[in-house]
Amino acid sequence: MKNVLRFILIAATALTIASCVTYYYDEEVESSSYGAFLAARYAGVNRDARSAADYYAEALRLEPGDPMLLDRAFITAVVTGDLERGAALAEISVAGGSDQRLASLYLGADLIASRRYDEALEVLEHPNDQGQFNLFMSDILSQWALVGQGEDSEAINSAQFVVAPGLLSGFMILQRAFLFEATGQLEEADAAYLSALANSPFRRMVTEEYGRFLEQNRRSDDARTLYTAFLEATPGEPSLTAALQRVERGGRAPRRLSTSQFAARAGFGPAVWLASETSIDLSVIYLRMLQRLDPSYVPLRDQIAGTLQRLGLPDAALEAYASIDEGPFARGARIDEILLIARQSRMEEATFMARSLVERDGFEEAQLILADLLRSQSLCDEAVGLYTHVINARASRGVASDWRFHYYRGSCLEQMDRWDEAEPDFLTALELSPDE
Repeated sequence: MKNVLRFILIAATALTIASCVTYYYDEEVESSSYGAFLAARYAGVNRDARSAADYYAEALRLEPGDPMLLDRAFITAVVTGDLERGAALAEISVAGGSDQRLASLYLGADLIASRRYDEALEVLEHPNDQGQFNLFMSDILSQWALVGQGEDSEAINSAQFVVAPGLLSGFMILQRAFLFEATGQLEEADAAYLSALANSPFRRMVTEEYGRFLEQNRRSDDARTLYTAFLEATPGEPSLTAALQRVERGGRAPRRLSTSQFAARAGFGPAVWLASETSIDLSVIYLRMLQRLDPSYVPLRDQIAGTLQRLGLPDAALEAYASIDEGPFARGARIDEILLIARQSRMEEATFMARSLVERDGFEEAQLILADLLRSQSLCDEAVGLYTHVINARASRGVASDWRFHYYRGSCLEQMDRWDEAEPDFLTALELSPDE
């Protein structure tokens, strides 16, 4: 448990752990190893995640038997997305007899992704003192290793007896749906998906996965009904809007999932839940572990990007956002990328990206972001035009106006000494939102 707690503290601040924890070398440790360690700490202070990971790896190369350096090298490699290095370091950790559950879980995921199911099960065997969430994730991965071995009945029976802390019981219903689907028990899978739809805290994910199942089993009408019902309650959700459009045009159903892809989706909801339940954001380690299982799963990459941003690792977050270059999540990723660049005071670059996005897609949110960026740089003439375009477009669609658009346009007009035009905007903003 001490190791788990130490890892939680490490993951909480991702790279600043390197700068906040004092490490004492004995006199026999080479100065070059210590220099790499100090360089890693310095990189951590400056939020340079990639450099910190490289320096910890170098320090470990020079001092290979040091368990603390192994922990740090593993954590920073995984946080920054160097999944190959993370797998190699996890293997060293496990082979060295470490009881570190995160390394064992990560290695187990790596072995499942490599279809080395026997070895994965061996690694995932766990003592009972490693914390409920780690035990839960280990159970999930073990069940998919059993499926990979062809031990379908054992995997499904195991899923009946998993102890799920907190709201995680809802995710176990989805896990059972996945297991039934993967093993060809389609009626049982259908019933489990319906149960998950009623009980899971992540209705969007369950809707998407159940819809995929329906499409793959030639039940497009049922999928259309499912997607439509969700979008009536949550208009504009990008992934399910795209799914509904696919069904309506008679598009090909999504590909069937592999064992490792099922495992990644089974762990995704719990990892996101963990982020919402703890002030220490350990979830990035689990999310990267799941990325090892399915690098192509875009909702996972999007969640990783947001988590890295929340941890104060902008370069790593921008790299993750940039990896989402197509599909229904791409538009949101571009918006988040632009806003993060702007927060780094790279206004010219952010403005260029926003302008390119407006010229390419022209959607309302991009226009508003460009207008806000221009306004913040006192480039008010163009900003006024964009705010006006959005206000008029919403009015033509019968969509209620937003007080902020009028207020920001009025502010720009005031800066341009056009008070007669600014005053009506301020009055409209006040009428729309009297308490602001």
